[in-house]
Amino acid sequence: MTCPRQDLPSVINLPSLSFAQRTLPALALVVGLAAPFGEAAAQGKLDARYEASLAGIVIGKGAWMIEIDADQYSASANGGTSGLLQAFAGGKGSGESQGRIVNGQLVPMSYAASTTSKRKTESIRMTLVGGNVKDYAITP
Repeated sequence: MTCPRQDLPSVINLPSLSFAQRTLPALALVVGLAAPFGEAAAQGKLDARYEASLAGIVIGKGAWMIEIDADQYSASANGGTSGLLQAFAGGKGSGESQGRIVNGQLVPMSYAASTTSKRKTESIRMTLVGGNVKDYAITP
């Protein structure tokens, strides 16, 4: 379902609280990236891979990629359970944000996140204009 801007307050009533809890960290990434950068912000790329372990046993893997150019940026993250944990609580998720750099400020243009468990897949997409949500879609 795609909702126009005037229906935005309904975003608070997401279909699944657990989905909101999983999505908030990715949304925090977008907000964090939108924080002010100095005029002389460096261009660059970060590509990082992570493993989470418990008592020496790998239970999850993930990756972050952030790329900042002269006038645009993109950030993405993905991860999921692995190893023994995957047999009990399999799941994976991904998120991405893209935007422009205007007067040294990161201005988000789009955001998307998806989570998948053994039972279902949920996703959210947002389009932003001037840093404000123009429209969004939540599936299912």
